[in-house]
Amino acid sequence: MRRVDEFISFSREISSLRLRRELERANLDLKISLYNLLRDYEGLKRVMEVRVKQNEERTKERFIREIIPLLEDIDRLLNHINSLDIPENAKESVKIILRKVEHNLKNLGIEKVMPSVGDDFDPSICEALTVVNTGDVPKGKIAVVFEPGWRFEGRLIKPARVGVAN
Repeated sequence: MRRVDEFISFSREISSLRLRRELERANLDLKISLYNLLRDYEGLKRVMEVRVKQNEERTKERFIREIIPLLEDIDRLLNHINSLDIPENAKESVKIILRKVEHNLKNLGIEKVMPSVGDDFDPSICEALTVVNTGDVPKGKIAVVFEPGWRFEGRLIKPARVGVAN
């Protein structure tokens, strides 16, 4: 009887060891699965951060492209307003508004590219719309600026449109 009790006790120990080994294996499998999930999560998190940043950049650039024509219209208004018979304080108010808008845009990383007459023509920031025959400006230099260009965080969004002297 004693041998039977020993056998039963030994059998229980073996079962207990098997169960323990199976539980340890299952625990290890769960740890590996959790590690893989965390690794996948971190990878997905990095991808999503990049995508969110790219989306923000596209949204900002789209906004800039939409507002540029408005800014150019205000510039044209300022050029035209000087010839109109309206009070000087009204003219100055429009100029102040434009300066505030440009200041705020600069804080957002948006800046005007405004070449001057007589500057070298730089195709990286200018688009030549025409060739101008003039004796006042040397050949290959900017003779007239039609529209300013625009940069966003150092990247050219719209080149300045100019006429080049011939």
